[in-house]
Amino acid sequence: MQGFEFILVFSIGISFLIVLIYRLMTDMDELKEIKQKLNEYKKKLSEVQKKNDMKEYNSLFNEMMKINSKQFKMNIKPMFISLIIALLSLSYLKSQYDNVLVNLPVSLPLFGNDMGWLWWYILISIPATMFFRKMLSLD
Repeated sequence: MQGFEFILVFSIGISFLIVLIYRLMTDMDELKEIKQKLNEYKKKLSEVQKKNDMKEYNSLFNEMMKINSKQFKMNIKPMFISLIIALLSLSYLKSQYDNVLVNLPVSLPLFGNDMGWLWWYILISIPATMFFRKMLSLD
């Protein structure tokens, strides 16, 4: 397998692994509840702001920040593991394919007809991650 083909398959695999880890380490029902509560608080804050009641606004805002903090805590562990996987993957690709140029079938703005391994990885992994997030219902 040539360098660009390996990077293609590798980036798709890493994208799937990262999305799967997020899915397995996150309680999706609880996360959905948190998002609903946050949306409710945003609506309430908007209404209270129109009334110009700063005491109630501050109270609601503090409650919303507590809920937001809970959401952040739920996301931090899978994010940290994903970061480690991404850094290990990128360092491996750099060590193996540092001088690889991918010849594109069409010319892209800013790149032309070829791009380096990192841009190729990014170009593949972003849509792959979006696809896997949709496939595993993480929207």
